[in-house]
Amino acid sequence: METFCIHGVAAIIERNINKVKHILIQERQKGHCSSETGLIEIPCGKVKREESVFDCLRSKVLIETSLTITKVVGEKNYLPSELNEYHVLNYIPFFSTQNIEGNYPIIIETFICRTSGSVLSESNDAKNIRWITLESLAKLINDEPYLFYPMIVAPIKYYLRKKMRLILR
Repeated sequence: METFCIHGVAAIIERNINKVKHILIQERQKGHCSSETGLIEIPCGKVKREESVFDCLRSKVLIETSLTITKVVGEKNYLPSELNEYHVLNYIPFFSTQNIEGNYPIIIETFICRTSGSVLSESNDAKNIRWITLESLAKLINDEPYLFYPMIVAPIKYYLRKKMRLILR
């Protein structure tokens, strides 16, 4: 039987706190996959059939963190089209990653987002939800990448390089 990739989205959520840029991180709480429980991640989730990536982002971020997305960078530039009974969303994510080995074939598209509201410290899917400075995140992901969910390491490093002009391993 043929198996297809799962489509997921992730949100790098930016916020300035005391004029210092932070992003939101959390620890995974996935009961069905105990080997990933406790890994550091950014809010993410699977896209449902007939759900847009933008609707999925908003839903997952709200459920996991209680934050409301106010902006998805690039969303206003997407080009919807309809042809031959297809309703197509054409968009460019910030970063894409694909797991091609093992039992969990997944593609995650990461977007940069801004939010409003107060963040939970814990939800059903995440705990230790917190804001971290870019400098602290860069040190942590560079020194201890094994603490992170593997699918979000490259997008975070790419984000940090762009924002801080860092050279990361």
